[in-house]
Amino acid sequence: LRALGPLSTLGAGLLEGRFFDTRDDEAGAKTAIVSAAFAARHFPGRSPIGAGLIMSGLGETAPRTVVGVTADLLLGNPLSRDRSTIAVYIPLRQTEAAGAVAVFRHRGSEAGGRSAFLRTVAELDPALAVGNVMSFDDALAKSTLIARSVARLFGACFGFALLLAVSGAYG
Repeated sequence: LRALGPLSTLGAGLLEGRFFDTRDDEAGAKTAIVSAAFAARHFPGRSPIGAGLIMSGLGETAPRTVVGVTADLLLGNPLSRDRSTIAVYIPLRQTEAAGAVAVFRHRGSEAGGRSAFLRTVAELDPALAVGNVMSFDDALAKSTLIARSVARLFGACFGFALLLAVSGAYG
């Protein structure tokens, strides 16, 4: 792995090409970075750098140019069987980000971490408006809410069944 970039903080270092930079804004050429698993599946035996990629799921008809390949990250709900390492990353400035959530990790107080995150984003790009910000802990809690609720329900049912069994055995 080489070069540090935004995806490397998640554990996906750059394998080939480059990370996004100032060339990848709304006025620049449409670009994408793909995971190694995506490259192996869609570009077997060759480099995807410079290849065209149409993001039809985003309603795009013009191809994006692949500028980088990252190491694989296991993405998706941690409790789902549908997790995958196949991924395509596109620059935030080249997409409608109305539903995007910025996730940050912190040590110490969450309020301090949130403040530092927003301050850093403002220093890096004053024009970038960060709408929905969530701590990593909150994002993880939200993604596991259903599983935790079901576990609590089964735990309560087990406790009630155990109470019934013990009271029946005593009688």
